[in-house]
Amino acid sequence: MLQQTQVAIVIPYYERFMARFPDVQALAEAPEDEVMHLWTGLGTTPAPATCAPARSAWSRATAASFPPPSRQSSAARHRPLHRRRHPRAVARRAPSHPRRQRQAVLSRVFGIAGDPSSAAVLGLLWQQADACTPQQRAAAYTQAIMDLGATVCSRANPACTVCPMPHLCIAAQEGRQDELPGRKPKRLRKAREATLLIAETGVAGARAILLERARPRHLGGLWSPPQFESEFAALDWCRRNLSEPEMQPERLTPIDHGFTHFDLRLKPVRVRCQRQPRSARASTSGTRSPRRPRSDCRSPSASSSNGSPT
Repeated sequence: MLQQTQVAIVIPYYERFMARFPDVQALAEAPEDEVMHLWTGLGTTPAPATCAPARSAWSRATAASFPPPSRQSSAARHRPLHRRRHPRAVARRAPSHPRRQRQAVLSRVFGIAGDPSSAAVLGLLWQQADACTPQQRAAAYTQAIMDLGATVCSRANPACTVCPMPHLCIAAQEGRQDELPGRKPKRLRKAREATLLIAETGVAGARAILLERARPRHLGGLWSPPQFESEFAALDWCRRNLSEPEMQPERLTPIDHGFTHFDLRLKPVRVRCQRQPRSARASTSGTRSPRRPRSDCRSPSASSSNGSPT
């Protein structure tokens, strides 16, 4: 929950989540939609979805215990580099490093320059992290290096005069504190546009069409009005899957939203149709219909040259 959200915001979410799921067994038995609902608002929607395999494995397990440390360590070595966990840290339930504050400490102490997100630099950081992690009290060491990076060896204005190991730090000896750690190159933010179809059905438009977004793509598993590359594609889909709109399309105020790597502008188009949809599911007053096949709705980043929702 703390991955992209501040502590003050996370606390009430955490309390509600733990009140509903006091143990792993309760989480394993809960419907995925309920887990996703309690996570809504934290900004990391894939997180509860990626818990599904673990929850499924737990519910199938004959013994109520996690894999032993040896199996955890083996699995950690096969994870992608950016999600890697040190085997000894996993076995001792210590946080992983190098990340953020820990990167700053390791980069300055060992003089590792360059983009910290690149494979070459990250490999050097992991090499030093592996060498520095002790066999005993790995959790205490990892917490100490995190605290050192957060309070003393901060990225901006490091407090070298109170640092306990300036004699070991290459950056302090060579006056390279401002150079290290390296920065990621700036990237131009991409801009995307999409048409959001607000298709109302039933008496006086009492129902609106929601589709489940495909996994594992962007915002996968969430429900939303269908999106299209153009208004023409949206109305064509409406005619083919619902009916001829009863009124002229009403163009609503555009919605601008910024994601981590791109900006999205949604152009809502409101229409009203005669009858219930044949191939889409309806949702009314916040309650959803049974789950829709995933192949019927694709990610917002996917192309839709054939006029299907994105």
